[in-house]
Formats: sequence, structure tokens, C-alpha cells
Amino acid sequence: MTDRTRALYADLATALGVAPFVPDDNGGIQLTIGEDTNVALYAEGDRDILLIAPLAPLPAEPEYGIMLWLLRKNLYTSGLAPFVVACDDTGTLVLWGRMPLDGLTGARLASLVDAVAAEARRIQAEVSP
Repeated sequence: MTDRTRALYADLATALGVAPFVPDDNGGIQLTIGEDTNVALYAEGDRDILLIAPLAPLPAEPEYGIMLWLLRKNLYTSGLAPFVVACDDTGTLVLWGRMPLDGLTGARLASLVDAVAAEARRIQAEVSP
């Protein structure tokens, strides 16, 4: 993790009014927004930060409506672009995107984390049976 990302995490902690974050070995921090919405941030070199919000397990036998929703999300359009819906290697649906560090402040990152969490909750409501 670079000094630039460390400074951004420190600025984010200040913007959120919380204790400084202690990144894991991958340069990641885990945030819980509201009651139960998780958003993970991972430093990617000195240029980008990866934001990931787990949504739900991929259903073993999804019904037509869920499959239609998931396949249509291959054409995902949102005010959160470049965020997309995908499935990770453990079979969990995730909302993820990379953001450039240029011009990103703790306050702007806090707003982005809130927006990602809100979008995650909206998607969870759509895909939950």
C-alpha cells in the first residue's frame, strides 16, 4: 500500500469521525454502513482504489425473475458507473468498481461508499426472494 492510499484512508477516517483504519495485508479495509451493508476498499497501487459490496449468494437454482435480472445487469446502467454487478469466485454476487485516486478526498470517498451501500441495498431487495 502506498503513502497516497494511507493518506486517503486517514482522510476517510477523519471524514467519518472514526479511529484510523488499520488495513489488512492486501491494503484493504472493511466498512459496515448502516445496520448490515458491507463495503470493502482495497488499494490498487498508486492509481486506483477498488470498492466491493457483497450482495447475496448466487442462488443454486435461481428462478426466472432472478436470472432475468442478473443477465440484464450485464447491461448495467447506474449513476454509479463504472460499478458493475458480477459474481466472485466464491459464488457471491457483488457490486464493484475501481475509482482513480486522482482528486479523491476522504469526504468524496465517504460519499461514494454511502452511494455504493445504498445501491447494494437496492439490488439486494431486487434479487432477494
